[in-house]
Amino acid sequence: MKVRSGSVSGGISFCGLLSIAFIVLKLAGVIDWSWVWVTCPLWISSAVLVGSFLIFCVVELIRFLWKRRHCIWNGHTFVPDSEFRKWTYGSGGRYVPVYKCKKCGHTVPRDN
Repeated sequence: MKVRSGSVSGGISFCGLLSIAFIVLKLAGVIDWSWVWVTCPLWISSAVLVGSFLIFCVVELIRFLWKRRHCIWNGHTFVPDSEFRKWTYGSGGRYVPVYKCKKCGHTVPRDN
């Protein structure tokens, strides 16, 4: 039996270290900040993560709607396609049934 000697650890992030430093300084009486500002490295990093995710979702939604609107504006019609295609908008990359535009070939997922 082979034993692995290396281990992987995540460690602490810069925001985590900054939070610990601010909390220690607040408890020691060195800084006279509100607790909201003492804990700001924690909630600001979370807000940046959530904001990035929301921006990604909005961009993907705009791409999805623009693709479908192009066909609707130009009078194209969607018909059910007999094959399944890999679809990534909210489906995790699964194969789902799609509608296919008759003129330009754009595909959109079919609601089941």
